[in-house]
Amino acid sequence: MSFTVIAPIFNEEKNIPILFKEILASCSKVPLSQVIFVNDASKDKSETQLKKIKNTKFKFISHDSTLGQSAAIHTGIINTKNDIIITIDGDLQNDPADIPLLFKKFLELKKNKVFIQGFRHSRKDTISKVIASKIANYIRVLILDDNHPDSGCGIKIFNKSDYMLLPHFKNMHRFMPFLFKMIGCKTHYINVNHRNRHSGVSNYNNLGRALAGIYDLFGIVWLKNRYLNNFHTLVKKNK
Repeated sequence: MSFTVIAPIFNEEKNIPILFKEILASCSKVPLSQVIFVNDASKDKSETQLKKIKNTKFKFISHDSTLGQSAAIHTGIINTKNDIIITIDGDLQNDPADIPLLFKKFLELKKNKVFIQGFRHSRKDTISKVIASKIANYIRVLILDDNHPDSGCGIKIFNKSDYMLLPHFKNMHRFMPFLFKMIGCKTHYINVNHRNRHSGVSNYNNLGRALAGIYDLFGIVWLKNRYLNNFHTLVKKNK
């Protein structure tokens, strides 16, 4: 029951070698069989750093143009050989040491129809970013009732087979708990570590994130009201 770790990469040239080494070190006692870094058309030397990594477990894929974090995750997922997927951000703020914890919890809760996401209970971000995130989470939970305090956390574990049942769209990574709950998965969260950024700069600003989040939320509300409940269950029963 091996798994794949997927990391979206955008302008993280200094973080790439450190992240890969930390993933391997943290997963020495769990069945990690593949690591996929997806380069979302970085403007720095990220691709050069990716080409330097020589390991049988490692592969990278590069987009020809910048498509966004959700697209990068999607590219990694459709190119993996495993059904169990763990995602992690490429900026080193997620801690790879939490990967075994997620995997252990995933196995405890059964491998089918389960989605688990980290909760950064002690954020290492600017005060303005933390406040903006708390407001966004409050509004999201109020409207969507997704039972998750931190849907923006990049470290998650789920089944590829379940993910492929989701509607796929730009910025969907921000609404994963709701989307998995929508298709009948049990959603959970566990406390995870959060670290200061090692190098580089954030790819988001608070205003831009807020405007995109509001726009996306309208779309999610539309989807929630139009989604055919139990559609996938009915299809499977009739095969």
